[in-house]
Amino acid sequence: MKSSIRFLLILNFALHVTVTMAAESFESNNWLVDISRRLNKAYSLGEIENVYTIRSELLASVENDRVEAVDTNLVRYYVAMTYYRQGLVLGQQGAEALRTCIDQTLQLTLQSPDFIEGYILQAACAGALIPMRPEQVLALSKVSNDALVKSARLTSNNPRLLLINAISLLFAPPQFGGGKKPALEKLDISIKLFEASRQDNDSLPIWGLDEAYTWQGIIYSLDNRHDEAKASLQFAVSVNPDNLWVREILMPKVVKQESLAPMLGI
Repeated sequence: MKSSIRFLLILNFALHVTVTMAAESFESNNWLVDISRRLNKAYSLGEIENVYTIRSELLASVENDRVEAVDTNLVRYYVAMTYYRQGLVLGQQGAEALRTCIDQTLQLTLQSPDFIEGYILQAACAGALIPMRPEQVLALSKVSNDALVKSARLTSNNPRLLLINAISLLFAPPQFGGGKKPALEKLDISIKLFEASRQDNDSLPIWGLDEAYTWQGIIYSLDNRHDEAKASLQFAVSVNPDNLWVREILMPKVVKQESLAPMLGI
């Protein structure tokens, strides 16, 4: 009888611990989902102070129990992501932020070689830094390409991988397999994969679909396919109404059938 009671007490304790841990994990996952959405919004609206605030929250989480209930890699990933978004918002003044993102994702992927999203973000940061540091084009291109190759070895159907690969191909010389056609092919697949998983709103990381539609629209515009360009940009805005770059810069140019090549350096 006593042994049965002892067993039931132990079982009850174990169940309590399991339920508590699951609840903490769920709460922490919700917190990271909220972080991701806030970061996307801050970036889309160019609200750099909010990007800094989100980074501070992420760094503070490392010092308390919250980070223990979530994937530590994702927290570190989102810290690096804040630097990526900072770099894009600040333009030429954001070069050091992009360099920090590269350094942090290099460290992240060294410690976790199977963390696919780390490689993809690394490639994105290196690619974004090239126009700001043209004298480092060979070194940065190598960083970006190596990261894309490593992530492709781990998966072939990640929509963010295909998105960043497409952007790289758009700016790559034809002799290296670059150009509008191969970039558009990658984007088409990326968008299909994004759309197929769109209902899973809480799957981290959460970003990329509106950017895929944006770059699809850009390539259509560069190809003088103006109606298709406008449609793609409208899709981008429907996914992310906060996307000021599309709403206030790209769309007006596409409607007027103005070339996007000068602003892209193509």
